[in-house]
Amino acid sequence: MNVDPFPEYLTIEQAAAYLSVSPGQVRRLLREFGMGEFVRAQIGKEVTIRKRDLAAIAAGLSSRPQAPRRRQGGAA
Repeated sequence: MNVDPFPEYLTIEQAAAYLSVSPGQVRRLLREFGMGEFVRAQIGKEVTIRKRDLAAIAAGLSSRPQAPRRRQGGAA
């Protein structure tokens, strides 16, 4: 039996671990996917996000084409 270590509702920090991103990136993704007002309304309170909603965001991320990364440093 495979036990999921994440509860149904996740904090920003748990969501970051679930998506393997930083908490700041979770907040940015929530704003990008139309949940920014929810996060702002909860300032000063613990925000919880439904795991099903995070899965939908993750699916949206995987279907998006990735932008090319800029090279850093001097001349090659």
